[in-house]
Amino acid sequence: MTENKTPKGPPLIGELPESEQKKYTDILLEEMRSKFQVVIENVEGVGDRLYKKITSFEKNLSGRIDMVEMAIKATRNDLRDTEKSLKEEIKGVEKRLDAKITSVEKN
Repeated sequence: MTENKTPKGPPLIGELPESEQKKYTDILLEEMRSKFQVVIENVEGVGDRLYKKITSFEKNLSGRIDMVEMAIKATRNDLRDTEKSLKEEIKGVEKRLDAKITSVEKN
């Protein structure tokens, strides 16, 4: 007794007539194109959002760098003024000390 083997599920693409294979392949290619388009759109969206974040970060950072540069310049100027003031004060102390030394030496 021979058993009649019936295929389980749909036939494999290679078992279909050539015209059906082409039709099926075209459908698969169209689905792939559609999915690729969705992926491309998502990647572009991510790229746009990333560009906006980087641009915003760059503007923020540039502003902060400008503020730090101004603070450094102001500090440098303050230090120069302080140095000048201290030099003058040291000269005054030296003069007073010299005068006292001279006074002590005379006595």
